[in-house]
Amino acid sequence: MGNNLGNSTQRLSFNFIGYFLKESSFSQKDLVERKIDRFFLKVEPIELQPGENRFDLSLQLYSEGFEARFLFTCLFEVGEKNFRELTADENDQNQRAMLDVVFPFVRQAIANATNDSLNQVLLPTISLQGLSVFSGVSFIRADLQKRNKSE
Repeated sequence: MGNNLGNSTQRLSFNFIGYFLKESSFSQKDLVERKIDRFFLKVEPIELQPGENRFDLSLQLYSEGFEARFLFTCLFEVGEKNFRELTADENDQNQRAMLDVVFPFVRQAIANATNDSLNQVLLPTISLQGLSVFSGVSFIRADLQKRNKSE
């Protein structure tokens, strides 16, 4: 799978190798429906190099009576053809492009892991381009934001 980052940034040729769930934890107080109020996503930045690259993606999910944490390791292979040392900005943009490839798989893995009689957790479809994923980014359900502003 390739990427398209514009003309000013070195575009890496990369292949998605896979991902795996490294660890997870759940905490649930009552038998409540799991409608996620907010979640926090953070990616450990790495310096991309030719060959296999792996980085961790952590997600923390919160709702009333339910908390969960997932830690995934993502694997990509970067092509060696025309590779040159990346600037910090190019490195970040290329790693974000990789995240856009892996995030749908992570969403599905979380839905599968939480699929029981209390309803599965469904995260929204989002693009991670331009977000501060390396320092961490929070997402809050829109109806909660409106309700908090009116209070």
